[in-house]
Amino acid sequence: MAQVGDISQIGGLRRYELREGRAPRLFDDLALAVANGPYRKILAGYALIDLLVIDDWGLAHFTEEQCRDVLEILVDRPHIPVSNAEARSSILLTSPI
Repeated sequence: MAQVGDISQIGGLRRYELREGRAPRLFDDLALAVANGPYRKILAGYALIDLLVIDDWGLAHFTEEQCRDVLEILVDRPHIPVSNAEARSSILLTSPI
């Protein structure tokens, strides 16, 4: 069974832009960004990543603001074609069983 770190290493070896992090930390960072101002800039940064890995998904109930954050991340991530046959924009959600 693959671990999140294994997937990140494979992505790095294949020269994909990737970012991984835990869902609670992602939501904390976005809440701080709303308060301090760079919220849109951070969301725009997520749109440029080929593979976004969010770990510990669903460990707690989402607040209304967190639901909006997830929607913004999902909607803003483009499906930019690298060639006519391929797109490079994926999200991997992981959760402990």
